Amino acid sequence: MCRTVCVEGDARAMTQLDNKLFVVFGSSKIEVYDAQTLNQLSVIKVKGLKDPHDIVSCRDDRQLYVADSDGIWRVSATDPRHSENWLTTDTAKVSRAVRIELFTAPLLDRISCREFDYSSDI
Repeated sequence: MCRTVCVEGDARAMTQLDNKLFVVFGSSKIEVYDAQTLNQLSVIKVKGLKDPHDIVSCRDDRQLYVADSDGIWRVSATDPRHSENWLTTDTAKVSRAVRIELFTAPLLDRISCREFDYSSDI
């Protein structure tokens, strides 16, 4: 089954976590929709997020990861008031080298992610 989502504005990317669809725009907001009915549920405003261009979700840690021109923001999907500029492009601000691995198994409808700390190797 194919469904179409109609949103107003400059929608850049979307991701789904459980029964919620998260859509990023060219501003500091993330719109949240019910994945079944496509009714808008809420709007998450992330202070400091600028010009986001991608978003992924992680079922394991219940987080949204939003990429903008300054790095990656981590936003809690369960409590969106908790957000942080998690990984910046300014290497002077990054205290450790981090890689996010996202792997998918389409038949299992599963996405998981892992965070690796390589600071001991540097």
